Amino acid sequence: PRLTAVSPTVGGGGGGAVLTLTGQRFPTTASEVFVTVGGSVCAVTSSTTTNIVCTAPPHSPGLAQVEISEAGVGRAVVNHTAVYFTYTLEVSNISHVFGSYFGGQRIRLTGQGFGVEQSAVSVKIGASVCNVQRVVNTEVECVTSPTSTKHTVTNNGVHPEYGWGYVWSPRNLTIRVGDTVEWSWTGSRFATLRSVVQVANETSNVYDGKGLRSVKATEGRFQHAFAKTGIFHYISEGYGHIDFRGAVTVLPLISQHHVVSVLVNGISAEVTASALNAASGLRSA
Repeated sequence: PRLTAVSPTVGGGGGGAVLTLTGQRFPTTASEVFVTVGGSVCAVTSSTTTNIVCTAPPHSPGLAQVEISEAGVGRAVVNHTAVYFTYTLEVSNISHVFGSYFGGQRIRLTGQGFGVEQSAVSVKIGASVCNVQRVVNTEVECVTSPTSTKHTVTNNGVHPEYGWGYVWSPRNLTIRVGDTVEWSWTGSRFATLRSVVQVANETSNVYDGKGLRSVKATEGRFQHAFAKTGIFHYISEGYGHIDFRGAVTVLPLISQHHVVSVLVNGISAEVTASALNAASGLRSA
């Protein structure tokens, strides 16, 4: 077989482009043809003596050589020069460079090679997912997620007299506004009802009447999202004689810079210089 050309010559990095390979003496049975683009299989759907049709695989941006092999014959001869398919996948502009820690900001990413399959595209701003809403080959729209952090406190601490299960761990926790704390506790050798109750200060054993308060349970979980700054002391009701208390220090939010990343079928999009400045400067405040 002899390979002379491929059409189209350009497609998205996520793959999926339908390629027509032109040449001579191709086998007429699709199962006898093996096509690769950039070393990855291009699934053949039909073959005639002069044309082969296959679906481009995902590939990183750049040139990818197209090669054909025929079962029992070997690799196709190319017409003077190798035949290449160019993959494009880049972000050239970002519509917003400021957003909220609490999410909900719609962002539009402009570029090329995104394809049209929404489920194939994923976007992150820093470590947080930006939920993809719409995809066309040159644009992706997504909505930011909250960037708050969930912290866990358990009763796995060890009390000097009563042993395991009678100290919150960690006892003192520092978080930021908007973060959530989840307390999780299990029974111990003196299994009884426990709870998480806010108190006025580090020595009080009485609920302050206005703060966080869970139901009592031998084993349980309780979550609370902190919406303001301050130091919040808490105990487990009924354990005033045991050092079963803790504190959460809530700091104010600060602006942070995040990098935007886009994947299409697992392939990373390149970010142009103009978009790179915006991406690295994207801030949550």
